[in-house]
Amino acid sequence: SGIGCLGFGLEHAGFQVVQRCDSNARMLELASQIHSAPTTVGDVCNDSLLTVLGETSFGSIAAGVACQPNSRLGDRRQECDPRSLTLPGVLRLGFLNRCGIIIIECVDAAGTCPWVQGVLKAFTALTGYHIAQETLHLHQTWPARRSRWWCILTHPCIGKVPWEPMPTCSPLPLVANLIDQFLPCSAPELAMLELDLYELRRFDAV
Repeated sequence: SGIGCLGFGLEHAGFQVVQRCDSNARMLELASQIHSAPTTVGDVCNDSLLTVLGETSFGSIAAGVACQPNSRLGDRRQECDPRSLTLPGVLRLGFLNRCGIIIIECVDAAGTCPWVQGVLKAFTALTGYHIAQETLHLHQTWPARRSRWWCILTHPCIGKVPWEPMPTCSPLPLVANLIDQFLPCSAPELAMLELDLYELRRFDAV
């Protein structure tokens, strides 16, 4: 769940958040401040969440799997990065808890990663789940540069979900549409926002 932004957005799409889970207790502390749903510390890569989710009445699971294995700042080690196990972990958790819908989000590079696509193909072949996936670009509707890969897996009894792309605003939104003047920023705040040399090199990497 992280701090719960994905669940916050899903509620505005008609979902009901009944449980938030994360391996980081501090993240769940933040999540509890923006939503009243109960939280549980656990790891999707083992069986620590099976019991608590099995006792909860829900029909779907949504997760932002670890982005570092496929992100430029994570050096794109893909399956060689142990954090990549969050993807098969979420799929396994969703299957064992008989979820009708499994929603997964990650950086856009995950959509073209051979290992990610191989894991999804193997999962759908074994379970019969249907898959719909696409990369959505937030900058088409909001003044922010952020592209993310989304994947929706649905149980055979539900069928494949038709993919609806995000609308494109014209003209494209600007920061000025959201903030009409620069906000004051202290020196410590500015230091936290500035990228270090390693981060700058990774953003420039091809």
